[in-house]
Amino acid sequence: RAIDTTLRFLVALKVIDPRVAGLEINRERFLREARAAARLRHPHVTSVLYYGIGPRGQCFYTMEFVEGETLAVRVQRSGPLPVRDALEVIAQVASALEAAEQPGLVHRDLKPANLMLTKGKGINVKVIDFGLAKVIGGHEPTESLTHDGFVGTPAFASPEQFCGVGVDRRSDYFSLGSTLFYLLTGAAPF
Repeated sequence: RAIDTTLRFLVALKVIDPRVAGLEINRERFLREARAAARLRHPHVTSVLYYGIGPRGQCFYTMEFVEGETLAVRVQRSGPLPVRDALEVIAQVASALEAAEQPGLVHRDLKPANLMLTKGKGINVKVIDFGLAKVIGGHEPTESLTHDGFVGTPAFASPEQFCGVGVDRRSDYFSLGSTLFYLLTGAAPF
């Protein structure tokens, strides 16, 4: 949580760990993450607003600040969601995943902790943290900057992620199904 001092509004600030930022490849990954997320403009995806480098070389980007709580916190606090609410969440996230497909993005870490339930009336969800996103289908020349090996959260990851074989949008939909299971039961399916 931070304040954009120029425009004077609340933002979410993501800063790369200084120990990690010492390597050029990590700074490039962080910039790629910001660029990938910035391409998405969708009502159920947090928007990236700005990328910069601070006076001491720290890389950062700002995103819209989403007031609310993650679905993981909501389920831990209040228990499983009613079926109608869980299905509304899944429909909104599926819509966001469809938008991510256009520029060739696969989230690779879709889970209740990366879904923000916004404050207000009704169900409104925002997908956050494209930090493990992968660009597929030749949409970006920096594909080689993507992490190798397993990435994601084991309880929600697709079998392809564990096997180290190519992932595509189906991996995100597998994770979405695992998330639905969690929303309805309060437990991960595996």
